Amino acid sequence: MSSKATAYLRGISASPGLARGPLVRLEEGVRSGTRAPVGGRDDPTRLRSAIDAACAELTTLMQRACDQDAKALLAFQVAMLQDPVVTEPAFTAIAARVPPEQAWLDAMELQIRQYDSADDLYIRGRASDLRDMRDRVSRVLSGATITPIPAGSIVLAADLPPSRFLEMSWEGGGIALTGGSANSHVCDVG
Repeated sequence: MSSKATAYLRGISASPGLARGPLVRLEEGVRSGTRAPVGGRDDPTRLRSAIDAACAELTTLMQRACDQDAKALLAFQVAMLQDPVVTEPAFTAIAARVPPEQAWLDAMELQIRQYDSADDLYIRGRASDLRDMRDRVSRVLSGATITPIPAGSIVLAADLPPSRFLEMSWEGGGIALTGGSANSHVCDVG
């Protein structure tokens, strides 16, 4: 006789409905890939290539998106990644011999803290965009890959980055977030 564990979670519903399926837990942040940080003269090029690859991924998602809000969200992230105000602190750190992985994380973390500490709830909710951009570029830099989520799954996560939400097939599935915000894009776009 097989025994399956059953878990019941209670929370605030962001949309009506009932979902049932296999549970998939998503870990927060970026797991390291196969590429180890190195210090060298190619570091600015590696970061630029990772940012460009992240922009290309987001542009592909934007082209597939049916919803105008989703397209606007992704266009915003691409524009932010192309903005020197966002990226230049990482390149400055690389020039001071900080490995690109750490330079990117440090530069983005400073901006994330600023958004997180904003008085305005909407601005605070946009910190998820910055985390999403940080994690996407970090994933490309490290060589890590995105784990596909099988259709029909119930995704359990602390929060779900907006672009990651848009990459998933939600036919017959659901989502339970232990953190996040009622002002998050996942609530807006989903």
